[in-house]
Amino acid sequence: MSTILFVRGKDEVYRKGFVSSKTYSKMVIRIYGESGGLVIVDANDSAAVVPDIVPDPVSLTVGRTVIATYDTFFWEAGNIVEIKKLDETGQYIYRVRFISGGDTWVFNVNYIRILMTRKVKGVSSRQP
Repeated sequence: MSTILFVRGKDEVYRKGFVSSKTYSKMVIRIYGESGGLVIVDANDSAAVVPDIVPDPVSLTVGRTVIATYDTFFWEAGNIVEIKKLDETGQYIYRVRFISGGDTWVFNVNYIRILMTRKVKGVSSRQP
């Protein structure tokens, strides 16, 4: 399998890993750099796993739910609360407020991934 992604641990922190096996209802994720580090997640929990895809800056808007990092190892869930354009470079920076508390400025989209929210059980995602 070996799909690279981020997986949410019991501590609510996301770590980089890869899919080592998958069934119709469960995925087993092996965490990089952790001997014996395995996480088993429900295959339908869209907030438990985040693809390792650098987002298009156009998709990063205020209110967007993301995971972000400041140390490149531990990633936390939060929301973009402010976006500024740096005059010198024309580059955008993103202020992320973490669900666990606190916030940080992220200066590069390489340190942000888009987080899909959990689906509520029993509620259809189809629109009439």
